[in-house]
Amino acid sequence: MPIRDYELIDVYTMVTIFHKTPPMSANDVAIMMYNTGILHQDLNSKENVVNTWCRLHLISHMKFAEYVAGNVTMYLENNWNILKRVPKVNYVAIPNF
Repeated sequence: MPIRDYELIDVYTMVTIFHKTPPMSANDVAIMMYNTGILHQDLNSKENVVNTWCRLHLISHMKFAEYVAGNVTMYLENNWNILKRVPKVNYVAIPNF
């Protein structure tokens, strides 16, 4: 949805306010909070799009997370045939977990 306004909460936090959206499925909703000093990288192929976000010093760890996510995706598809019924799959890599 189009952005309606921005609110600066403090020196490190900004809130973006959007216009109202029409009703939508929970599968189409996501919230991401991140530091603005991060790297955004898109890896695209003909069949899928992988978006990854991380701080610059964590790129090597993100590459490992992408590898794990790829294996999980193949497992879900090969053993459960689940990905054809789900429009989007989100993975979250939690550091030090």
